[in-house]
Amino acid sequence: MTDKELQRLSRKDLLELMIALRTQLDQVNAENDQLKRTLKKKAEESAKQERTLERISRQLDKVLAALNLQISLTDDSNNE
Repeated sequence: MTDKELQRLSRKDLLELMIALRTQLDQVNAENDQLKRTLKKKAEESAKQERTLERISRQLDKVLAALNLQISLTDDSNNE
């Protein structure tokens, strides 16, 4: 809406426009807050999954190290 169009509106129309804009702003703010909460929850879930994967990775490293040691010991005993 142009400035001229706004100037032609009555006070009642301007107030109704302001109320409509405020209602729309409130809805957008509520949606924004909800999206922020969802994003925070997803980030927390992602961090938890990352910690779990790191823990599993360390456990696998230990298992592989034990298997390599066992293979090495088996090779050494077979070579004797």
